[in-house]
Amino acid sequence: MTEPLDRAKVRELLDLTGGDPTWLHELYATYLDDTRGRLDALRGALAGGGAEAIQREAHGIKGASANVGATEVARLCGDIEHLARQGDVLGARAAAVALDEVFDRVRADVPRVLGPG
Repeated sequence: MTEPLDRAKVRELLDLTGGDPTWLHELYATYLDDTRGRLDALRGALAGGGAEAIQREAHGIKGASANVGATEVARLCGDIEHLARQGDVLGARAAAVALDEVFDRVRADVPRVLGPG
């Protein structure tokens, strides 16, 4: 099983800040808060069956997740986006089942990786 957060990406982000852990904590707090809302919107789009809305929500989560090293979240969202683009809403719903669990793993991993903040 891969780590919920890509440690190399976290180090890269920390290096970009000149080693400022406060900024990194704020970045991840924003990501976690924002992604919770986006996951709610994705669930709504999946329930409504609108392929375009599913694609839009999955794409947004995918990009933000890739930027912070939540690679499994990004991968799952890419799968959902692709399935919705193909018109396979049922497949997108099935692929989304694991998304909450994977996001919970990321949320639990953040304090382990960043330390207290």
